[in-house]
Amino acid sequence: MRQFILLTLLFASCGAAENAEAVLYEDISLKVEEYSSEKCLNIAFSEEQEFISSWKKLFYREKNKGEFQTSPIAFKGIHATMYNPNDQKYYAVDSDQGCLVMFDNLADSNGIEKIKTMADLQLIRPHDLVYDTASGFVYMLDAKTATIFRFNSVGQNESYMEISEKGYFRGLAMVDSKLYVTHSTNGIVLEIDNFENAQFTRHISSGKKANHRFGSWEKSGLILNDIEFYNGEWYATNYFDFKTHPDVENINKNKLIRFKDWSDFENGSWTDISYVLPDTLIPYNFCVKDESLFLATFPGGRKWAGGGILKLSTIEN
Repeated sequence: MRQFILLTLLFASCGAAENAEAVLYEDISLKVEEYSSEKCLNIAFSEEQEFISSWKKLFYREKNKGEFQTSPIAFKGIHATMYNPNDQKYYAVDSDQGCLVMFDNLADSNGIEKIKTMADLQLIRPHDLVYDTASGFVYMLDAKTATIFRFNSVGQNESYMEISEKGYFRGLAMVDSKLYVTHSTNGIVLEIDNFENAQFTRHISSGKKANHRFGSWEKSGLILNDIEFYNGEWYATNYFDFKTHPDVENINKNKLIRFKDWSDFENGSWTDISYVLPDTLIPYNFCVKDESLFLATFPGGRKWAGGGILKLSTIEN
């Protein structure tokens, strides 16, 4: 039985009309559709709502219903948003303000709290959030200090794990209650084996050439943004940008990859599916929901047009 990938490009933005797709790319195995045109960093879901984080703006709507609305809450640089069922509050990590923003109502800017310390540590650049449904723990990554915080809700069961490696860390992934962290600059994925004892397994990518926060396959090797496991395969995004390497002939190479297992990742035996992306677009964070894989994208250097949410779904023939 053959499997294909269906990619639906949902450029989700405030005021985007539902199901207003225009086909941008299509062949026997791939289909790319435009939905709207707002660059973004992250999409997340609760049981009833969808959230899109886009630097200074947070978009939201009832799940699959109508247009996205813009929250009136002021942000400087949010990278991820989630709903915490433990305390029934919304959390947004504002990396540029160095805080976790906590609030009750997406449509109301009153009553928000800015959390700047967690487990008695100061937050510097909180960057990603994931929730483990099995344990009820929220995990938050501070990209600058390489610290992972764990808590049920703010002020309840707070603890942290420090990663004893230098570099910049961008993303978290929760797969079957196992936590993974992307060590972006070094092209490494850390699989957390024991949070309390700060024990982890290092998955080192093949072809690493230099450690940078931004790069290209030719000059640096992988510069990981995020990873996710979906329908039997791993997917990974990389921060490859014309802005930092304008002389690279193929900036798209290995920007979006998939692989079966970590031995493939370590040996370079992955499949490059970056051809579905324009050269100017950077794939960022993943989210699995309703048998689909969502991917937030934005234009490199923030000066080109485009960006939005990719929706990937496997189909069988």
